[in-house]
Amino acid sequence: MTPGAARRLGLALLAGAVAGLVILGIGGRLAMWIIALAAGQAPRFSVGGSMTVVWLGALFGAPGGAIALALRRSVAWRPLARGAVLGGLGLAVALVVVGRQFEGPVTTPPVLFVVLGSFAVMFLAYGVVLTLVVARWVERAS
Repeated sequence: MTPGAARRLGLALLAGAVAGLVILGIGGRLAMWIIALAAGQAPRFSVGGSMTVVWLGALFGAPGGAIALALRRSVAWRPLARGAVLGGLGLAVALVVVGRQFEGPVTTPPVLFVVLGSFAVMFLAYGVVLTLVVARWVERAS
């Protein structure tokens, strides 16, 4: 790997981690609050639980930067289309990994639509923002 390619990959991973921390982490915590209200429960927060969600957002988001870079180099679509694909991939992975843990009131149809809708919006925003940031950072690095 050339030094330029390593730098682009590093920037993409950093962009993915930052977008994941903000959108998936903080956004995920906000989505949990909305879901608790929709399920008729009082939202409960702890510092440890909130930090776990935020850091998992960054951890989950970092590889998305590499995927965004690969999509940018291999697919000639507009950035918004690449972002939507990236967000959809992230949502699919999250539903496979975390979806099995859903139980109780969040699985009933009215609340389930809130769950799926909030996570779909969050991952779509993550994919689009990350695609745009990676494109800008990689262009500046080149």
